Amino acid sequence: MSLRVFQNYLQGIIDRDWDQVRPTLAENVHREGYDGPRDSTDGREPYLAFLDRTMTPLQGFGYDVHRVTTADDGKVGLIEVTSTYTEDGDTFGYRMCYVITVNDDDLIDNIEIYWKTPDRRLRNDTVHDRYGK
Repeated sequence: MSLRVFQNYLQGIIDRDWDQVRPTLAENVHREGYDGPRDSTDGREPYLAFLDRTMTPLQGFGYDVHRVTTADDGKVGLIEVTSTYTEDGDTFGYRMCYVITVNDDDLIDNIEIYWKTPDRRLRNDTVHDRYGK
């Protein structure tokens, strides 16, 4: 069941459909980004507000999903993606990994995000060659 929770969460992020993300999250969900405690959010509604504030305005937003993997017990998921967006005519790409855990109710209660970003500014003419269409 947890694989479906991870997939529904991811699809909601891709579609920027926060109403699709909401039912995948525990009320007390904790999100910690690449910058540790300074980049963290606690609670479902504050997290959804964070997503809306940071992701909704992005132009040319997309995720290229590389892999969705779960631990044997199904309680931990790893999601590897490349996130892209466009700003002032330049395309930026971030290779990311989400480490997500679910509680006993099969709701996401912890999200940790790791970034691998050797070259975040991508030339517009090579984005699709590098990450697919």
